[in-house]
Amino acid sequence: MNENKKDLYPDLGLSDIIEMLNRNDRKRLAHASYSTDGVEIVSDLCYKNDGDFYHDFDIYYSKSTGNYLPTIINVHGGGLVYGTKEICKQACVYMAKFGFNVVNINYRLLPDVTLKDQIKDVLDGIAYIYDNAYKLNLNPEKIFLTSDSAGSFLTLGAYALMKDENFREIFDIKAKYIAISGMALISPMIGLLKSGSLSLINDPARRGLNEKQIPFTDDILKALAILPPTIITTSEEDFIRDQALSVKNFLDERNIKNIFLDFKKTSAHPLGHGFAITHPDLEESGQVFMEINNFLKKL
Repeated sequence: MNENKKDLYPDLGLSDIIEMLNRNDRKRLAHASYSTDGVEIVSDLCYKNDGDFYHDFDIYYSKSTGNYLPTIINVHGGGLVYGTKEICKQACVYMAKFGFNVVNINYRLLPDVTLKDQIKDVLDGIAYIYDNAYKLNLNPEKIFLTSDSAGSFLTLGAYALMKDENFREIFDIKAKYIAISGMALISPMIGLLKSGSLSLINDPARRGLNEKQIPFTDDILKALAILPPTIITTSEEDFIRDQALSVKNFLDERNIKNIFLDFKKTSAHPLGHGFAITHPDLEESGQVFMEINNFLKKL
């Protein structure tokens, strides 16, 4: 299990943390000011026709010229217990402006479902986009996965299901192979924390899992033999920076193409966990999205 070297929310309970995040995001989204020129947004489509908002997705179509622009599928963070696709709206607009068609998906949250359900939601979202790509005017032959924080945990789990028969058997989830051309991981979470306020998600994250499944909650990289080319973003102020470093080491050990963006602490403003999502207007956030664009476009 991963160490927590800095507790973001000391003395707060899980419900208090969720409310604080929700309050901060409502304020940020209400005051966000950015242009959507060059982007067409189609909202609240569904990848499961069950009427559940948490199975909805949006598409940010780039109006860039070109035949079948590459597709990005984005998975939001939130510690497995919080968040919706709405918190990544501005980031999706920026990526669409670079010439991607961006699909931004929801998934159900703990403790209402199990971690296994969450991974399957992300897998089902990716599979639906792939299977219906032409109907949705998306390119199924060039798919990238982007995510932040706990969204990366679920994305890596879904990717493992697509790639590894043994992992599918352990979790008893069927999955088709879908070629993924590359990934971008922002402040990736790859496992639960030993201590600190965010370790409050550990019990609900393990609920319903058997003894063969539980070890992957400590390190989802154990489920993977390989990853596609990947760009990783973290910072000195990222409280799970060590998890981003673990992904970097995984890629280097296997000679997989990667870029590691590690931002230094600055006196001008905080560059904490997932800053490119929570503070997308920062100069450094602009650099993150530019680097993601440059990296993915070369794959």
